[in-house]
Amino acid sequence: MLELLHRHKIHEPIALSALVAAGFSLNTVWILNLLADRTHIVFNNLTIDNRVGPVTGLYLMGALIYAFVFGSATLWFRGKDCRLFRDRALWFLVASVIAYLVMTIPEVYSFEITPPSV
Repeated sequence: MLELLHRHKIHEPIALSALVAAGFSLNTVWILNLLADRTHIVFNNLTIDNRVGPVTGLYLMGALIYAFVFGSATLWFRGKDCRLFRDRALWFLVASVIAYLVMTIPEVYSFEITPPSV
């Protein structure tokens, strides 16, 4: 297992995998946050502790998505020339952070369109 970490140029696939996994987990968390606010089914499925609410499930799902995408991306990037993916991975993370910040503002996910009253 430790030999895998000491191979030539393994640091770059791990760094890119961390960027991609962080972006995917941020997108997953804001989407689940929006769904938990809108539907009771998602709210109830994400609620692990009733005192805290769906926050524990959101963090758990974010961590699981991060671990899965990190492992998959590390295997996919391993042994490849990663120079082409550096900028894409960085800007994917930047866009994901911006989307997360914007979409978790309470005014955004509590926004509703009501039909006009006659």
